[in-house]
Amino acid sequence: QDFEAYLKRIEDVNSAVGGLLADARQALANPGSVAAKIQKEKEKKLKAKAKRRPPPEPEQPKVSAEERQARYSSNYSRWEKFKETDEPAPEKPPPVEEKKDEKEEEEAKPDFETEVCVREAAKAKDKGNEFFKNQDYENAYEWYTKSCVLDDTNIVYFLNRAQAAIKLEWWTHGLQDCETALEMDPKNQKAHFRKALIQFHQDEFEQALLGFKECCKLDKKSAEFKRWVKDTERELAEINKVKTAPPEVSKQVEQLEKVMSQFEDSVLLFIAANTSDTQQQQKTEEGKEGDEHITPEQNVATILAFMAMLPPLLTHDACQVTFRLKRGLQTTHSLLHCLTSCKGQIRAGTTTDNLMALQWQLLIEGSCTLLGFALTNVFNLEKFVREEKEWLRKNTQTKDKQDEKTTTDNTNNTDMPLLDFVVWCITESNNKQISQAAMHCLSVLTSHVWTREQLLQQITANSITGFPSHNQSGHSLAYIAQIVDNCLKSEQWGEEFKKVDLTSFLTTYISSDYSFLQKHIAGALMRLTTDTYQRKQLMRRKEGIYTNLVPVVAAFHKGLQNKGQGMYYCTDTYTTEAILSIFYNCMTLLSSLADRTPLCEYLDTSELPHRCISLLRCLDSSKAVEFTPANFLIDASPYYDVLTVQKLLSLH
Repeated sequence: QDFEAYLKRIEDVNSAVGGLLADARQALANPGSVAAKIQKEKEKKLKAKAKRRPPPEPEQPKVSAEERQARYSSNYSRWEKFKETDEPAPEKPPPVEEKKDEKEEEEAKPDFETEVCVREAAKAKDKGNEFFKNQDYENAYEWYTKSCVLDDTNIVYFLNRAQAAIKLEWWTHGLQDCETALEMDPKNQKAHFRKALIQFHQDEFEQALLGFKECCKLDKKSAEFKRWVKDTERELAEINKVKTAPPEVSKQVEQLEKVMSQFEDSVLLFIAANTSDTQQQQKTEEGKEGDEHITPEQNVATILAFMAMLPPLLTHDACQVTFRLKRGLQTTHSLLHCLTSCKGQIRAGTTTDNLMALQWQLLIEGSCTLLGFALTNVFNLEKFVREEKEWLRKNTQTKDKQDEKTTTDNTNNTDMPLLDFVVWCITESNNKQISQAAMHCLSVLTSHVWTREQLLQQITANSITGFPSHNQSGHSLAYIAQIVDNCLKSEQWGEEFKKVDLTSFLTTYISSDYSFLQKHIAGALMRLTTDTYQRKQLMRRKEGIYTNLVPVVAAFHKGLQNKGQGMYYCTDTYTTEAILSIFYNCMTLLSSLADRTPLCEYLDTSELPHRCISLLRCLDSSKAVEFTPANFLIDASPYYDVLTVQKLLSLH
């Protein structure tokens, strides 16, 4: 009979689990109803706790001082009034045992059903842990749900399910489990941390900061909690830029907010029309009902119009923060991954429908250009990298479940990592606009260390120097120089670039008239000369001539403007300071005076020291000189330039 009751209980549990999962999926679209249910459950639990509270104990009567003295007095004469008798004291009757009801006896017995549920809940948790280790978070969430239903008194089950919900980005359900865990144990460290983590990803930074600070109180030695506190404070500082923006920027922010809502809706419609993802189609069902009259061509035209409007609005930090808070990064990331599935459409010459190919080309070009402007913000770049990491995890998981297909017909139409697609657009798209936009995007992406590590696994230094220059276009060469400069920040890439003649490649274009290109090449050479091997390559002499330094000196002279009476000042502070740093790095490599003499003689013949002295005089009187933004492309301290010149002259 017990076993039959257990089987019936298992059937009830399975039906309850199915109902919970159905409610969870339904609640994703209506988070307000979930919040109302949570509030009702909280009120029920509070009422139940109030009923279970024991009645207050009656107060003891107060005893006066006379009574206390009489009660504990040492006057034994008062005991004489009690007469001694030989009669034994009457025996007390034995206590009557109260008969328990049959129901109480049944409750006192060990509950076979409860024991089985507890044991099965532990097994379900172990099964969920196996799926979680294999990064199968949906199955892990389902098994954790079974353990929560079987045993709703164990806080570990709710914490595990909250962690699985975080991995699945089911923020509402994860937050509910964290609150349930905190009701069981208000000082549970994991519950506080995971709740704050969910609030952080929902852009509720003020509440998240309180949660992370509470974690720091519970564990003062944890470096991870302190790091999250700093990250949250930086996010709040970024949001404060939006609140304290000038009136002109505030107008741009308002215009950006209006554009972003419509931009996201249009992109979701495009993705739903060009993908077989059922979840994505469910998200856009409501939008389709009101937009049935919009054709796919009109929707693409709308997206392209928004892409043309967005880059000019992203010139200020406040606008870039707003772009991130309005889900601009997630929208653009999803759009680019949708575009990766049809690489064949990019080449108009290989398709029969040239109009469709043109649309895809413009969408890819616009997406890469948009990211090139939006990712200049450090927090935007970090957020975008997290999105790509999460996509790689999910894509790897789905690929393991599917059968491997090795046919050559579908290799060009499969979804691929974003970095691979960007490199493909640069090297194989056969389209100048797409290739240039992809190089712009890659020049910003390589500012992140994770991107540089991933890029090193795909291409070599020879591939970067072999990127198409599009007939020596200034923009293309500047993007290549910026990619090289970013990659040189990693030691592994520094070793990789020793396999190519990078100095000759960079010095070829450093004396260009295009200031944007000249600035990036000077920066790359400055970073390159911090390595001993690369400095030797830069100072190679052919027939007594420093062939690689000649264009560098020419670029230095080109960056100076004559004020008259032998006085010069620099038109581009960054480029001039970078070139002087290159010479300084080269001189520090030559330790002895005999080794420095040929280089100093060459610099004398080029009149570089005389220009430096004139520049030094102008910079010394910088307080009397107006350094306007028209003269300087970036905000650099004149004193730092003086310091560089003084080091150069002292060594010379």
